[in-house]
Amino acid sequence: MSGLPAAGGSLVKRNREIAEVREQLLKADAELDDVQAENAALLEEVSEMDSEMFTVNQSAASAEQRLAELWNSARRVDSELAQQQAAHVAAVAALQFEAAQ
Repeated sequence: MSGLPAAGGSLVKRNREIAEVREQLLKADAELDDVQAENAALLEEVSEMDSEMFTVNQSAASAEQRLAELWNSARRVDSELAQQQAAHVAAVAALQFEAAQ
């Protein structure tokens, strides 16, 4: 009967170890749930930011296109103005020549 108390003590020790492992497993599961919830929130935030970034990029592309159109229009207007000024200077010179004779 001397072996029975030792076996009983060993069994109690093993049961405590099993209880500790179960407790650690429950804690790990709770931590995993917390981390997964945080990850889901971060993924949602990243998705919203990605959508916002896409919208901003589209707006920037439209603005760049409009800027290019305005730039080309301004260059065309400047060119036409220079031609008109040259024609005006030539017309004034012709009139001054006629008036001088």
